[in-house]
Amino acid sequence: LLLRADRPWPDAFADEARARGLQTAKTVLFTSMASTAETAALGGVKVVEDGYPLRGAVRIAPGPNQPDAAAGRAPAPGELWLDERLFAELGVKVGDTVGLGAIVFRVGDMVSLESDRGANFFSLLPRLIINAADLPATQLIQPGSRAFYRLHVAGDPAAVAGFETWAKGRLQRGESLETVDNARPEVRTVLDQ
Repeated sequence: LLLRADRPWPDAFADEARARGLQTAKTVLFTSMASTAETAALGGVKVVEDGYPLRGAVRIAPGPNQPDAAAGRAPAPGELWLDERLFAELGVKVGDTVGLGAIVFRVGDMVSLESDRGANFFSLLPRLIINAADLPATQLIQPGSRAFYRLHVAGDPAAVAGFETWAKGRLQRGESLETVDNARPEVRTVLDQ
């Protein structure tokens, strides 16, 4: 189950899911400029916490044209992962530094696959991924920022269905649920996996 909102999800939603024995992971999506001393590029920023993704995989490689493997973790605090397009646009390699908002990150691995990456305007941008612990220090989320907050929930199908019923009755303006039945095709694929 994927919960989407235009503001952070109240803790009560993740707390309720965990109380029902479900796994949770939060992500935030927005656009921003990433820069080096020589250049800058617009990218789609994905902020992830440990445990993401609950289903599917993020695959990373040590750089372009290198073998990839399942990440099995989020980027470490202070590290960012770039997709191949951003590696090329920024002219960086692993170990270099890239500015994002108010802080400078060390370039970690290259993202070769995100199982939940869809086909919309946001997904057409080159992607970079950072750890949720670094988001406040970037100072990129301000009043009026256009960011999308997602709460991923997975586990026993009956428990997910019970949580879905609980959550539906508590949705506010700008909040919605996506399930395997009503999700966009790219989300449905990752949920099916």
